[in-house]
Amino acid sequence: MTTPATQRSERWRRYLADLEAHAAVPQPLTSEGMLVRVTGLVLEAAGVRAPVGSVCEVSASSGVPVAAEVVGFHGDRAYLMPTGDVHGLSSGARVVPRPAPQTAPHRSTADRISRSPTPGQVHWPHPSEPNR
Repeated sequence: MTTPATQRSERWRRYLADLEAHAAVPQPLTSEGMLVRVTGLVLEAAGVRAPVGSVCEVSASSGVPVAAEVVGFHGDRAYLMPTGDVHGLSSGARVVPRPAPQTAPHRSTADRISRSPTPGQVHWPHPSEPNR
């Protein structure tokens, strides 16, 4: 026979197990903004969070996205320099940062030293020797 307290305790355990399972699945964080101004070749986007030097895609009404590099920011505004034609961009266009490219890891110092030539493998000419 189960008591109301036991049933309530079991419901809480199931609920917390469901929360734990949901929290274990990684959710990508997306930052999306909107185009608010175009002045010459400078695009101004609100709401997008991207570091200087990163690339964003600005969705044009024509359907062809325009790539733009973040060149500055002020508050919640990012200033972008487009790399393509801005024809067709309008206020309210969606601005989405592209994922940063994956870079190869740097070689360790020990790896660089182990592959360096030894003094016997390299001939360093003495300043008195003629150029070959």
